[in-house]
Amino acid sequence: MEAGIMQNIYISKEPWSELADRGMYLKGRYNSEIPIIAKNINTKVIYGLPNFLEI
Repeated sequence: MEAGIMQNIYISKEPWSELADRGMYLKGRYNSEIPIIAKNINTKVIYGLPNFLEI
């Protein structure tokens, strides 16, 4: 989950995305693994978290 969020922040064009630590070792899923789509149903805005996130 953390890797998916951080990958999304890394590709974001928002000015605040430069604040994210770029030295993290992020391990995504293998190509053979089925992707999981997480849906954000929070009514409050969480910057950097999209409505749908592929993990």
